[in-house]
Formats: sequence, C-alpha cells, structure tokens
Amino acid sequence: MCTLIVARRVFPGIEIAVAANRDEHYDRPARGPVVLDARGPLVGGIDLAAGGTWFAAGARLMGGITNRSDAPHDHARPSRGRLLLETLQRSSLEEALTFARAAAPRVNPHVMWLDDGTRSVALTFDGRVLHERVLGDGIHVVASHDMDGDGDARSREARAAMEALVRHPPREAAAVAEALQELLRSHAEPGALCRHFEDRGTRSASVIVRPERGEAIWRWAEGAPCSAPFVPVGSFALPG
Repeated sequence: MCTLIVARRVFPGIEIAVAANRDEHYDRPARGPVVLDARGPLVGGIDLAAGGTWFAAGARLMGGITNRSDAPHDHARPSRGRLLLETLQRSSLEEALTFARAAAPRVNPHVMWLDDGTRSVALTFDGRVLHERVLGDGIHVVASHDMDGDGDARSREARAAMEALVRHPPREAAAVAEALQELLRSHAEPGALCRHFEDRGTRSASVIVRPERGEAIWRWAEGAPCSAPFVPVGSFALPG
C-alpha cells in the first residue's frame, strides 16, 4: 500500500474513516479481500508472492502498512506484509504492539498503522530506529515517508483534499464513503493518489467508514479506483 488516510472523529457522527490505495508492480500476484484468518475473522488483501497483506480488518484489530522509499532496502529481509498479517493476528492491541516492536526492525523500512476501535497507533521504522505514536483525533496521512510528514506530494495532496472535505462534511456514512472513493481516484499532479506507470501503479483501493450508530461500511476496488468499481466487502467485523 502506498497511500493511507485515517480520519478520526472529523466527520459528524463518524468515529473513524479510512481510505487506502495500494501501489505495486503489475506482475506481482495479489488478491483481495479474502479471509486471512478464520479466527475473528481477519479479512483483507493477500500478496500471493510473499503471503502477507497490506490492509486488513477483523473484530479485534485493523491495520495497514506502507513502504518507505527514503531508506535503503535489503531484499533478503522478510516481507513487510507478512509482518502486518502476523501482527493483526494477535488478540489485542497491546499484544500486537509487543510483537511488532520486536519484529519490525527485522524487515525493511515501513510505517504500520494499527487500530483496536479505541486507539490508533503508528509504528515507523526508518531502517535504524522504531518510532511509536498514538494518533489523536484528526486527519492522519502517510504515503512513502513519515506519518503526517510533508515530504511526499501525495501526502500533501491527500491532506489538502481531506481538509477541504471536512470544511463542508458529508452528513451520512455512505456519503463519506463516496467522497473518500472519489479522493482515491484523483489524478491531480504532482500528488496523484491513483498512479499509472509502465510497470507498476495503483492495484486496489479500500474505504472503511465506521459510524457512531448503525452499520459500518467497507468497500473495495480490485484494480485502479479510477476504473474499477468499489464493491461492498461481504461478511466482516471491525474492532470497536
């Protein structure tokens, strides 16, 4: 995944809204959403090359992971997606954090986001040091650098678009989901969120909206969101 937006209590009546685009090489096999672990269950995308996930949710935890492009990579290291999958299989946020703190330095640089319905936490491994931060209410964005950093044009574009949306917010969960889907389709340069290159680009997208009352919404686009339809994820549970 290369763009992740987490909005905590910024829309009226909405506890959390999440929007994510996954960028990857076109020839790397993947599928989603599928049941990753029947206990829970845990549902999300699966990287068929390494067996990990980039975005998943279950009754106990949900989370996503982005790769950092500003630090050296070692291809011999374990999969970052596998790290996220194994982290989300823990029974609580505290257990997940304990596991991730020990395991994160073994993989390549990344930002991992975890949420248990009460707390959101960002773990950032820059290749040398693991940083941990609780995310408060507000808009949080990460692409290929730090969570809430401004070193990436996509992060700046996403934040500006979200701030504009919050100034005139949708009033229903479904309308929030539609607005986030439209944001993920953006080709506006220099910070296009939906990206198309010769050998790689945006491969899938996901939107989750959890209202204070009523049913949560989870929609998934299997393909670039500018052309692939967002469809409801079937049977799922969210933390909280």
